[in-house]
Amino acid sequence: MAKLYVARVNLIANIYNLYKDNNINIMKEKIASSIPDVCEYTHKITKFVKNKPIEEENKYTIFISDRKDMELYGTLVREGKIHYKTLDKKSRRYNQHSPEVAEEISFLYDIKLERIAFNIKSRFKYKQFIEGMSGIINKCMIENNLNYIFELSMCTTGINVESLKESLNEISHITELEFKFQLPNPDEEELKEIKENPERYIEGLVDGNIDDFSNIFRSRQGIKIDSKPINESLDMANKIHTSIPGDIAFRNGYVKVNAISSDGIHYSSEEDGIFTREIDELKEFKEFCKETILITKRR
Repeated sequence: MAKLYVARVNLIANIYNLYKDNNINIMKEKIASSIPDVCEYTHKITKFVKNKPIEEENKYTIFISDRKDMELYGTLVREGKIHYKTLDKKSRRYNQHSPEVAEEISFLYDIKLERIAFNIKSRFKYKQFIEGMSGIINKCMIENNLNYIFELSMCTTGINVESLKESLNEISHITELEFKFQLPNPDEEELKEIKENPERYIEGLVDGNIDDFSNIFRSRQGIKIDSKPINESLDMANKIHTSIPGDIAFRNGYVKVNAISSDGIHYSSEEDGIFTREIDELKEFKEFCKETILITKRR
């Protein structure tokens, strides 16, 4: 059965300006007016085939079919090459084919709630949707001379400090571990509490005009997860603000953790417990998207 995904749209530059006056609502209004009904974005990819670099392009186009209040409903079309082989049974050789194909994904962008609900297709995955949609949004900001840069993060479920610790302990011989912390791009309720009392973590980043920072640990022998520096970074996820517990920080992309082991295993907190919901075919898709976005906000 088809599934619906939700991505959080996070501001990742000049976030501290959101904590002033009514800037968050002004930003949302500018986003809504800056994205046209049709917009294209091209993402270039370099692949190595037989040790030779080959450049390919993914072309993304959004078509907005309905805009109401602070909602944009439409499709994102991806055009690019797919590669496959066919077997010539007479010669017993494979023939390589690389045709251009186009696939589309339907989405609802709730600008007020800063979330996008979307489905995926067999060859059009969520990572490509994030690549295309974030590229288009940021292109629109540049074209309208707006000093905003956005990043899309998949909404997750069930991740907190304890479950993250369990996941990391299951990976043997971690040689690199990165904790990335971002100044929150909060919902309006959280923003009100932050304005009233920013607390130590947020106050320090705002004072330093800091949007994000990373703690990176490396070891040839293997990192001990239950150690003071790692525990301090883990605990920081719970101390962003009293209105933002650790599970919310992970879900909204304010904290991201990546690990690499000596065996080549890659772990990402963004991909650990991605939120999905089976699409109810009996419901109108746009309304189902609205309902699902509200679910991710309440969780």
